[in-house]
Amino acid sequence: MSVLQTIWHDLPNIFVTLFQVALIITLLSMDDWKRRLRNIGLYILWQVDWFAIFTSIDSLFPVVNSNSFLAPFRYLIQAVFGLSIAVDYGLYIVIMGVAFWVARNSRVQFAVTFGVFVVFWMMIVNTQYGLLSMCVIPHALGNICNIRLSPIATVYTIFGFNPMTLGYSLLEYPQWMMIFALPFMLLYNRQHGWGSRGTKWFFYVFYPVHILILYFIGKGGF
Repeated sequence: MSVLQTIWHDLPNIFVTLFQVALIITLLSMDDWKRRLRNIGLYILWQVDWFAIFTSIDSLFPVVNSNSFLAPFRYLIQAVFGLSIAVDYGLYIVIMGVAFWVARNSRVQFAVTFGVFVVFWMMIVNTQYGLLSMCVIPHALGNICNIRLSPIATVYTIFGFNPMTLGYSLLEYPQWMMIFALPFMLLYNRQHGWGSRGTKWFFYVFYPVHILILYFIGKGGF
């Protein structure tokens, strides 16, 4: 899927994001808390080190800076090195996925966790708070606020919030509607469904194929 993204840059790829969620869950699944702490420490060190390496190669990390000469290969870089910086849908969704795992043993805790993440998302994206927060540092320094140059905007980008779409109404940016998936998620009974193995591989194929079809329809290719 990352190869397809390198060819057609507008394609989404949830696989890289899900990989980060699964990786962190695996690292946190060790019985010994010392091993869990060590694993997370190594994970963070890996992310920081490669961020520094790519930053030293180019002026800004290619995943963040679209003008980087490495930017056309950002998707392959993310996949090959297992980087969590600016994965599709952002670190926010990665953290939410791990939080779902933490709350997996209680439907109430799961529902509350999901609700908290959705409300926080709405506060950042669908209100003026996200926009105003990007101007805190410039205003404190007595400067004019430039959203594109705001360090808070870079943080938002890494976590999956597009600084240029903050403040949109609920209908203009309806990502909050993901909360309507909650009733179906609560129906999960921890059992494999009928034909689970074949179904799994079907959707591994279906996802990139249907994304490509929708992409070309959107581009007027069909």
